[in-house]
Amino acid sequence: MKRFVASVVMFFAIALAFAEDIRIASYNMMRLGNGTKDYTTLASVVDDFDVVGAIEVMNPKGMALLAEKLPANWSYVVADHAVGDKSYKEYYGFFYDDKVEVVQVLGYYSDERNAFMRPPFAVQFRVKSTGFVFNLVIAHIIYGDSPKVRLAEINHLGEVYSYFEGLTGNQGITLIAGDFNEESLAAFKSLINFGMSELGTVKKSTLGKTGAANDYDHMFASKNLIPMIVESDVYYWTSDWSTRKTVSDHFPVYCVLETE
Repeated sequence: MKRFVASVVMFFAIALAFAEDIRIASYNMMRLGNGTKDYTTLASVVDDFDVVGAIEVMNPKGMALLAEKLPANWSYVVADHAVGDKSYKEYYGFFYDDKVEVVQVLGYYSDERNAFMRPPFAVQFRVKSTGFVFNLVIAHIIYGDSPKVRLAEINHLGEVYSYFEGLTGNQGITLIAGDFNEESLAAFKSLINFGMSELGTVKKSTLGKTGAANDYDHMFASKNLIPMIVESDVYYWTSDWSTRKTVSDHFPVYCVLETE
């Protein structure tokens, strides 16, 4: 009996040794690279995670300036060109620490209809200790002059999911996150129809003058990832609302993925 108990204990010890929790976030960094920015504080927020999708990156220099404030075990990827219209363009990027590595930069979503002013962007990552692979797609949906404008983009997110899954073998290993400028979960029917679920990010995620404001930032996961997610939330890292001017006017949304 003692041998049996010892064997069971050893089995679970080995299983735990090969498990790795990865903290994954999406963060609108408020015109990263332009104007006055408290990069030290921003870096301390990023360093609470292992992978961070950076939204509203105005230029690659902003990614580099933030990377300089991060510990040496961090790296980053930035899109090779900006997207938007003639009056406004931005990049997407990813910061990641040494728990993970880039498998491939999947790039921008591509379709003939040009459904997005700023097409979503994706990278596939591998967790070094466990070999687990996942896709992280980030998006910045336009606000527009009316709800119809942003809903027109949101309605194509199911196609975005299908596109990036198709590039990586249709394994159901995709997270889609970002600033969607939309609060209603019903608007994301195209993702839900693919079996994706919004994680515990149905909370106010922007910083107002006196508190958290709009529920604009979301994170969705494929059904195959749902059993692996042990935590998800909005990361309310501060109650100093003045940081919306020096750090960001958004809070990160995140999940913790338990990989084996």
